[in-house]
Amino acid sequence: KAEAKCTLRVENPRRWDIDTPELYTVKTILADMDGNVIDTDSVKTGFRNFTVDADKGFFLNGEHLKLQGVSRHQDRENMGNAITEKQHAEDVKLILDVGANSVRLAHYQQNSYFYDLCDESGLLVWAEVPVISRFSSKRNKNAEQQLVELIKQNYNHPSIFCWGIENEITIG
Repeated sequence: KAEAKCTLRVENPRRWDIDTPELYTVKTILADMDGNVIDTDSVKTGFRNFTVDADKGFFLNGEHLKLQGVSRHQDRENMGNAITEKQHAEDVKLILDVGANSVRLAHYQQNSYFYDLCDESGLLVWAEVPVISRFSSKRNKNAEQQLVELIKQNYNHPSIFCWGIENEITIG
């Protein structure tokens, strides 16, 4: 296994936020010593920071922001989870039309296209894994693995501000 690290300095980046969701494309090129391209990849990302204060609330890029959100399950009647990009876009539009600025993606990894839409529209995301109701210590390893995979797969999405594990813990 080989590993390479690189530091990329971005002078005065435009910040991603809910009103101006600025995105940058980072392109990676893997080449051999002779300059022959072996592989390429590109990913969209944004620059932002957030903090949560128990007394003062949520702050995005240093500005207080009241989170107003909804929960979303990725499904439709007669389609289940096999919804199209059109339905994902409709969901984002509906969420924004009701005045929400955040969305909790309920219980499981969602389609990557939906995360992209949230990045592009300035919609803040709470992403979570499917650990619900009573938590069993027997599921610890599996829950941890799912959370690690969720983060690795979606690390560069500036819309994601929370990685959730376990919810509805009082059911039952």
